[in-house]
Formats: sequence, structure tokens, C-alpha cells
Amino acid sequence: MKIATKRLISWVFVLVFIGILAFLGIEYQNKPVLIRNFEECVLAGKPVINSVPKRCEVSKDQFIVDIAGIQKGDIGKKGLCDSYVFNKYRITEVFEDVVPVNFDSYPDSKKFKTAIQSAVAGGPNFSGHYTVASWGCGTSCQENAIIDMKTGDILVFGIASQYGVSTKRDSKLFIVNPRENIPDYVTKEEKNTLTTSFYILENNALVLLCREGE
Repeated sequence: MKIATKRLISWVFVLVFIGILAFLGIEYQNKPVLIRNFEECVLAGKPVINSVPKRCEVSKDQFIVDIAGIQKGDIGKKGLCDSYVFNKYRITEVFEDVVPVNFDSYPDSKKFKTAIQSAVAGGPNFSGHYTVASWGCGTSCQENAIIDMKTGDILVFGIASQYGVSTKRDSKLFIVNPRENIPDYVTKEEKNTLTTSFYILENNALVLLCREGE
């Protein structure tokens, strides 16, 4: 009888121990994953948006930009890109016509048909014969597309910005998060992840000239 009792007690301890391990395992799985950069966001299994640059959705309307994915051109602290100005990239030939947008050239763009058509109705606003269309994608988040107004094709889609873009109809320069758009109340932590990027459009793709941050 004593042996049976000891065995019973041993089994009880084993079951309790297993229960504790199972509980700790569930708690560990439910523990929020610390996400500090784009790579950790991807490893956590969060959805990646194939924009320019790529973004990983940490939670609803919160994204982390793939900074490493745009490490080209001159990279440095604020002030390094001062020489990249609109007048330096001026063009003389400006297109005036408005053409229908070919949404089949980028099927995902059909979700934002209203915003794109509204922008195109105003005519070219970038590099002579291109129109930049923008729409919101959450708090401090915009997406942008570039449409060729000679063909109606969408050349670049999903350009991500936090504080908009800046373009001129008679210049090839394309600025993401221009300094003048960044509010004074932006925290130091946010500025540490915020960059202002300077591009030009070549061969139907954006080429990074310079990128600056805090």
C-alpha cells in the first residue's frame, strides 16, 4: 500500500511539473515580441509591404521602413544633401495633356483609383510629363505613385512617406519627407528613424541621390 501511495504522489508531482511547464510555455508564446527594426519585424512574421522602400506592418497603421534597403548614394547627417535642389535638375520640356490612367500597368493600384484619377486630372506635377498621386495609409503614413502622362502607365507604385513628398513640374528631383513638412512637435525618437530622401527618375525607376537623417 505504501509503495502504491508513493507512486501516486510521484505521478502527481510529475503531472504538476508538466502543467507548470505548459503554463510557462503558453505565457512565453503570449508575451509581446519586441520589435525595434525592420529585420525583427520580418522575423516576427509581420506582413511586409512591397513599397519603395519596403515597410513592415508592426500593427494596424504602424510601420517600420527598411532603411537598409535604401542605403545608396550619399548618406549622412542633416545638411549633407543641401546641394540637391530643384533648380539643379530643371527641365525645359513640360507636357500639358491629360491621358487616361492604365491601371492594368500596376493592378494593385486599382484599390486607389479615385486618388490617382483625381491627381491625374490636375495634369503633370513632376519632371515634365509625370504626375505624382498620393493617399493616406494611416497615421503619419502616405503612399505615392508616379504616372507617365504620355502613356498613362503607372511607373512606380507604393512609395512610402511619413510627411509627404515634394516635386515640381519643371524639375526631375523627387523628395520624400521634405524638411519643411516635418512638424516641430516630432519627438527625438521619431526623428532618429525619419529620413529625407532625394531621388531622380531614370529609366522608369527612382534613383536615390542622397539621404539624410538626424
